[in-house]
Amino acid sequence: IVIAGGRASASNCSGACPRPKCGAVPMSEHLACFESADGLARVMLPFDYNRAIANWAALRKTMVRRVPDAFTRDEWAYLVTFLDHENLTAPFVRSFGKPAPTADSSAGMVYRPRGGIAVWLPNNGSLLGPLVLVLLSLTGQPIRLKLGSTTDDLAGAFLEYARQHLSEGDLKSLLESGVTAERFGRGDPRQSELARWARVRIVFGTDEAAEAVHG
Repeated sequence: IVIAGGRASASNCSGACPRPKCGAVPMSEHLACFESADGLARVMLPFDYNRAIANWAALRKTMVRRVPDAFTRDEWAYLVTFLDHENLTAPFVRSFGKPAPTADSSAGMVYRPRGGIAVWLPNNGSLLGPLVLVLLSLTGQPIRLKLGSTTDDLAGAFLEYARQHLSEGDLKSLLESGVTAERFGRGDPRQSELARWARVRIVFGTDEAAEAVHG
């Protein structure tokens, strides 16, 4: 997220997850307002984040019916719990304050997402990919997940599951046309291409791994 008009406030695709065109996801801009002790904050997102959270939470009703083969029962149960509406709302409350119904157009700070997000996932922490996918999807930005070289592809498996079972709407459109899960080695040319593409880079791993990404 960046402050509008100001400086930043922060930092093999499988057959089931074909690589989309990640340049832009056509959605109208949506204003979300928050209040805290620091004052009013307005967050400009490509879609209504509350509706996206509601769509994730509604997916739980489908998830409890069957555990996909790629996941253990405990992993799937954790994901079901994670998609709780209050849990997904918490990052917005911690970052910006309590939701405010209306706001003066000239008041407070305005925040906008930076743009495309690239994530380098580690070889351990198998559920990290799906959890990161869910949280980052609430920004409405294109996302490219670079999978660990040896870990199970739970991120890609959950991405495909969500594409199939989420209700129609902006969130599903984002996952279908603006999100990929890719696997390639450190020396692959796609490594540098991904780093150049990203407006935000998130690297899990050692300092050496981060240096390899950032150059």
